[in-house]
Amino acid sequence: MASQRTARVDYRVEHSKVKWDPRTVEIRTHSVEKALEPLVQQVTTLVNRYKSLRKAGKSKTAHQLVREIVAAIDGLIQVGQDIAKDFPEIADEMLRACQDTKKAGEVMCLDSKTFANDPHSNEKRNDMIKSARALLSAVTRLLCIADMADVYRLLASLRLVEEKLAELEKVKDPQALLAAFKSLGVDLMSLAKLSGARQADLKDPRRKEEIAAARAMLKDASKMLLTSSKVYVQHPDVHSARMNRDYVLKQMSEALQTIYGAAQATGKSEPSPLEAPGALSGALDNFDANLVMDPAAFLEKRTQIRIEEQMERILAGARRLTELPTTRATTKEKLLLECANVRTALQELVAVYVNYAQTKRRSKPGDELDQSIQNMTDKTQDLRKQMRVAVADHISDTFLDTLVPLMLLVEAAQEGNQKEVEECAIVFTEGAAKLEE
Repeated sequence: MASQRTARVDYRVEHSKVKWDPRTVEIRTHSVEKALEPLVQQVTTLVNRYKSLRKAGKSKTAHQLVREIVAAIDGLIQVGQDIAKDFPEIADEMLRACQDTKKAGEVMCLDSKTFANDPHSNEKRNDMIKSARALLSAVTRLLCIADMADVYRLLASLRLVEEKLAELEKVKDPQALLAAFKSLGVDLMSLAKLSGARQADLKDPRRKEEIAAARAMLKDASKMLLTSSKVYVQHPDVHSARMNRDYVLKQMSEALQTIYGAAQATGKSEPSPLEAPGALSGALDNFDANLVMDPAAFLEKRTQIRIEEQMERILAGARRLTELPTTRATTKEKLLLECANVRTALQELVAVYVNYAQTKRRSKPGDELDQSIQNMTDKTQDLRKQMRVAVADHISDTFLDTLVPLMLLVEAAQEGNQKEVEECAIVFTEGAAKLEE
């Protein structure tokens, strides 16, 4: 979150161009949850203290809790004010949130002290609970706005990279190209750090995966950018040189847009078509079936783009399996390794296809192209194996989660405990539905 700030990217993002409604309170990141947790615990402890207060009268413990809550609120407000100074784009919303939090905190503290002095009053306890809820709501909104500071920082970095790519696209001189690429490299490193932090912080696994896939694409494309740009600058009249350079730029632009969208997205993410039962396996079968084609087709960039995008969707689906809580650490490691192997094999196959297309060679059994296709098929098979292991882990653990409630259900029925039967039946039904999925 923004309270743990890195250097501010010296670039502004227009407030009107950011998809954000400051009235919406949605906890999208782990850091907001973590920052909110201590205050929730303190307030909950204070609210639940009423039983002991009723017995003992005034409580020094309750007054101490109030002081701790005041200190926590002051700390959050200070962080919010610092963020408002650093980020003019959200300064108005942040300062209003700080003011609301301060007011809610004052009311909460007053009601808490009043109740601590008269713990036998239900009315005063209800007032304290009401003000506690208002305080937590105000603090949550403040933290969500603070979280947007991280988003603005990331968007600023994205826009900076976009501008550097646009400048690099216009370069015609080899020396100027090297200078432009060096400048771009610095901004790409900054973006990699910021996007990686956002990826790790997001709660939504699909949006985490979107950013992860986009970051991988950026990394791979940036490696090809200098080479393809050099060839184009040296041979501007060669159509294929321009197409190759433009293709790399297109990949990077699409990756930037993916991060841009995932970083701002609100609400629950929609499932990918490849998340449907059997869809991932079917997509792999379809990919393997279309590996063999006329090399001449690779003279058109859209062929290369099509199969690479198809594979990226498959790999994104495979990586989602690593996010399942049931996936073993060793399985996750092997699955990620196979994903990397598949991507490498595809890059090698595409390079061979392009070479055959440019030299007008025809494929023969056992030649380089035939071996590359076989290698690609072997790698997709290896990926399938690890996917099956991950799915097996998930099913076995889910089955065990369902079996235990079933045993408890049978035991409760045998004992004639109707209440426990109803409770176990609900748990078992939920587990069975999960297993069916």
